[in-house]
Parts: sequence; structure tokens; C-alpha cells
Amino acid sequence: MRRFRMLVDQGNASALQDWLCYQKFVGKKIRSGEIAIEFVDDLPPNFAWVMVENSGRISWYMAAKSWNAHRTMALQFMFVELAKQIENRSLSFFCYLGDGVTAGRDIPPCLAFSSARPQDLLIPDPHFLQTSGYKEDRTLIDDHSPDWGDRLEQAFWRGGLNTKERLDFLVTSQSWKNADVGYTNVENNMASSLSEMDEALQASLIGNRVPISAFANSKIVFDVDGHGASWRGTFTRVRTHKKDS
Repeated sequence: MRRFRMLVDQGNASALQDWLCYQKFVGKKIRSGEIAIEFVDDLPPNFAWVMVENSGRISWYMAAKSWNAHRTMALQFMFVELAKQIENRSLSFFCYLGDGVTAGRDIPPCLAFSSARPQDLLIPDPHFLQTSGYKEDRTLIDDHSPDWGDRLEQAFWRGGLNTKERLDFLVTSQSWKNADVGYTNVENNMASSLSEMDEALQASLIGNRVPISAFANSKIVFDVDGHGASWRGTFTRVRTHKKDS
């Protein structure tokens, strides 16, 4: 088995992500002084098993092709601090790096950024923390929000087409009056479902890209979950503004 070695700069998640996306994951290892990541086949997608030793060594066993750089590094920082506090023992954690653990999976309790299971321990998403709760986006929307009486009498939504629920929402919205609803990109897993539709219907579901501030121009704005929560949408686009209150 060939092993790939590189220095892992824990503050440079983007560069690490780019490197990993270029490699074939299965059976490859990445090591540095504090972190060791091995991609394996026998874990469900988006899961990782992590060993934390009091020596400071953090060992990751991660599902193949389930890499999320920002979430991995956020947990890594937490584990590094934890390693400084444990004495004469090691700890192990089951972690979920995706957008939603479903209740039906036969898996042990885990650390997760999004989960519907009461036994899991939820952790704030690193993007939420790094942006102070999407402060810049919230400020942009608040500064460009018209008074209620000046907003358009319409329902509005934009987003990526990545789940059947979003596709059903888009199709249903075609029967509404005064609606500006459409997707701006489509993920591979939904391409086949979209291709089975009438071409005219396909065309009607496409929406033009708009700035975040455009969500404040309509009186009715939808927040539709994708693989998990809509993250920025929940905290920015669907807001109660003080104007005309």
C-alpha cells in the first residue's frame, strides 16, 4: 500500500481540501505531528472514528470520499485541546461530518453538526462560528430591507436543487400566483429526476441568481431544507425586520 505524506497546516483547511480532492481517497494516509487521517471503506458515508491520546496524537479513521475540511478541522482543534487535559488514558469518538444523521441508522451516539437523533451531541457549525452567526449577511439584509408596505406581494425562494423535497416544492410552486421561485444549480443526485420531467416544466423551475439582499424584497420568503438545514438561509434570508414594526 502506498502512503502519501504531507505537512498538515491546521489553519489552512482549504489547501488541504484541494489536495485531498485531487487524490483517490481509499487506502491513503496523511500524517503530521499531531494529526493522522486514514480513509477506510468500512464506515458509513460522512462518518469518522477518532482516537484522542494524552500524548497529543489525534488519529482519524474516516469514511472514504466523505471529506469536509472545515468540520474536520473544527473537531481537530477541539480534540487537540482535549488531549491536553486527559491524563493516562485515551478517548475515542464517533463523529458525523455531514448535514443530518437520520433516526433510522443503526449507529452509536456521535458528535454531529446536524442530527435528528436525541442521543447525538450537537456542535455548532464552524461557518456559523467563524462568521459570528453570518453577521455580515444579516447586516447586508437589514440595511437593504424595504419597509413592509414597499415589499413585493409575492412568494420568493432561491437555492440549490439537491433533494426530492426541494424538487417537490418547486413543482408545487408553479401553481401559485405571484411567486418567484426557482433553483440556481442542480446536484448530480437530482439530475436524473429533473431529466424525466417535461422540458417546459424543467425550464420553468430555473431561477436567476440574486444577491442575498434580494430575499428582503418580498413579503413571503421560504426556507426549504436541503440535505440538512439551509444554514445561512435560516439565519439570514428568513428574518423578522424592525422596519414598520
